[in-house]
Amino acid sequence: MLIFVAEKGIGLRYQFGDLVCWLVATIVPVGLYHILKYFSAPSGLVQLFCLYGYSLFVFIPALCLSVIPSQIVRWVIAGVAGFMSPTFVALNLRNHIKSAGERWFRIVVGIRGGARKKF
Repeated sequence: MLIFVAEKGIGLRYQFGDLVCWLVATIVPVGLYHILKYFSAPSGLVQLFCLYGYSLFVFIPALCLSVIPSQIVRWVIAGVAGFMSPTFVALNLRNHIKSAGERWFRIVVGIRGGARKKF
């Protein structure tokens, strides 16, 4: 479809990084929703989209701080932001996961296994 649009000269600009960002922002909450639904943990899809969106907020200050001219400081900031985002999601999903009873361990292993397949 992109080739068709490019040939017709409609003016659509295709950026691979934009596509990856949108796919990750969509696939991760949907994947979490299906894992939690499979193990009967109560959680809504809209709630997971909102939670995941709020967890990505930490990258905005990290982006602003990335103008610091030290490469080591940039990596530390990126590492802290990369740690804080999934920690925020995990802490907010903890009560939902524990409400699933004794299956909470399987849920955590399923989420961790899904993350491992992604990378």
